[in-house]
This record gives sequence, C-alpha cells and structure tokens, in this order.
Amino acid sequence: MDIQQCRLIADAVRASLARVRMTDAEVESLRQSVRTNALTDYEQDAHRFAAAYWERNFWKAAYFFGYEYRRPSVMSRLLDAGPTVHAVVLGAGSAADAVACLAWLDSEYPLQAVTVTLVDQSRQQLELARGIIGIACGFLQRAVFDIRYEQRRAGEWSLEPDSADLVLMSHFLTENRSEKEALVASVIAALKPRGDLIIIERERDPIWRDVRDRLALNGVTTHDVKPATEKFDLLAPALPDAHADMTPAYVRGQVPENKRLMELVRDYFQAWLGQSSDGLSGIFTPQAVYDEKPGIEPRITGLDAIRRYWDMHPGRQRDILLRVHAVTYSDTVSVCSFSGAFDTPKQHIAIQGAMNFYLDPYAGKIHRFAEYFGTVKTPLR
Repeated sequence: MDIQQCRLIADAVRASLARVRMTDAEVESLRQSVRTNALTDYEQDAHRFAAAYWERNFWKAAYFFGYEYRRPSVMSRLLDAGPTVHAVVLGAGSAADAVACLAWLDSEYPLQAVTVTLVDQSRQQLELARGIIGIACGFLQRAVFDIRYEQRRAGEWSLEPDSADLVLMSHFLTENRSEKEALVASVIAALKPRGDLIIIERERDPIWRDVRDRLALNGVTTHDVKPATEKFDLLAPALPDAHADMTPAYVRGQVPENKRLMELVRDYFQAWLGQSSDGLSGIFTPQAVYDEKPGIEPRITGLDAIRRYWDMHPGRQRDILLRVHAVTYSDTVSVCSFSGAFDTPKQHIAIQGAMNFYLDPYAGKIHRFAEYFGTVKTPLR
C-alpha cells in the first residue's frame, strides 16, 4: 500500500471538508454522541460528522490495510479472483473506510477490474461519499474501479451467495446490534471461498469481541488486532490524539477455500448448542467414525451409533457455554480449539480441547471426527 498516496488523498479530502465550519460547542456535541454511542442523525449532520472524524477514520482503516492485512500470495489471489474483484462496504458512511480500501486495492490489484459497492441507509452520507471518492480516484491510477452506491437499511441488505471477495464494516455492527446475528450470517453467505470480512470498531466497544466469537462458531477463521501505537503515529503524524475513545480494534474473518467444510463445522456447533441429534445425518456419513479421546475411549462407528451416543451425552447437557478460540483449515481437514462448560444431572463440567473434522469430499460430509479434551468436574450444588 502506497502510504504517500494515502497522505495526498487525506490532504485533498481535508481541504474539501475544511469548508464546513463548526463551533467548539458543535465539535464537542458530536464527540459526546460518539462517546455515548448515541445515534447520529446523518441526514442532518453528515458533513459536520465527516469534518470532525473523516480523517481519523480513514487512517484507522489505512493502518489495517497498510500494516496488518497480508496475504500469502497476492498474485495467486489475483489470478483466481475471477474477472472482477468485488468489495462491499457496509455502513459506508462518508467513505473513510472505503477510500482506504480503494487505495489498498489500487496498489495490490494493478490493472484489475474492481467493483466496490457502498451500502448505507443515509442518502446524505452516500452523496458525500460520492464526492469524496471522486477526489480520491484522482490519485488512484492502477486499478479500474466500478463504484456503486446503494441506499439500504441494515436489515434490507443482501447479496447473492459467493459474490463478494471482501466485506468491510466499520462501527456498522455497533449501530445495528439488534440485527448482528442475521448480518453476520448474510456476510458469511455472501463471501466467496477465501473471502475476507474486516470489522473495525473502537477498542472499548464490546461488540467486536462478541462478533469475533460468533464468527468462530460459524466456522470462520478469525484474527483480532490492536494497532501498534508507534506505527499508527508514523502513519498519520498530523492527527491529534484527542480522540482516545476512538482507539481501533480490528477483526479479520477468513472463509476457507472449501466452504462446505466450514458449513459442517458450523452445523456441528449448532447441533451441540441446540442439543439435537436430528441434524447429524447432514453432518456425518453413514459409516462415519466418532473418535472421542483417540487411544483412550473406544471409537464409535456408524451414524446410528453416533446418534445414540449423542442422545445419551450431549443431549443431556444443560446450560452449555461454548467458545471456539481458533479454526484452521486444509483442503479436507478442520482443526478447532475450544473451551466451555455445561451441567449434567450430577456435575458441572468445564472442558477444553480441540476437535478435528475430516471431510469426505465426494459425500460432502464428515467421515471421521476426533476430539481431544480435558475436563474439570465439580458436584452440582
């Protein structure tokens, strides 16, 4: 990513937004609304909000793309991305994050056709975004951009399955907490194999931790990042540090090459939390091996035997708490580390370990499951 190019873009946008005059009281009122998570009336305050926060939000996103977003092989991704790379920015606002993403795409995908879709519920925000992107595109000369703008509310947004290479959200889930489960599910479905979800929130916002855990329960490989202060200061030395409450936290969710395996991992966790054996036939092959504590416990072979075991053990658990810490993939294997706790009729059990899922690529189901774990058991009071 060309940091000097980013500085030129930031300078040009700053000059454009400088025409918006704000009193100290107006600036403090906006900052107070940000600190308290109050909903901003963007139809009325879009330009003032951009004047106060656009550059800060731009550099927050530029930091992630410039320092933290690395792929093993950009050229490999370029060759298999198809005729067009498609990035979606949800809750695009005045395009601070979108412009940082455009600068990254411009440097990483030269000569590539790139479609970027900005989605926001505010007409004023999208009109402002259109003007700012027009300024930014004067500095972006490598990729060929097709920029699209969609005015939609969060609950109305949808994309075709496997249609996006990248989905970017900044403070979007914080402002749409009641719909976060449906939004996360829609984003995962929309991402292509090897697609990425990037979330930028404030460090003090608990939503990013909740969403990171929710992504992992859906089988998505997650990484969370806090910025290195010295790098952030070098990136944008002109920024005042008066907005301590804007300290960013980042989550990257990565969909594997084989989305079917990810879906099976997700379905397994949902079946456990739902304590239902009804969906096991959609997860395991008829001859599957369920290997709990390999070498210690006897193997369970066959779907009918797995279902009987499930009804006798997971089916009798209560108050299940489950956290998936990490999910990794190869072509046909997923390894998930996890921890949790639950109650049985006589004991409270804390559990920690790892699960291995082995996919039969022809059947599209798991033919072997191996689980390694330790427990701490205490009597129920």
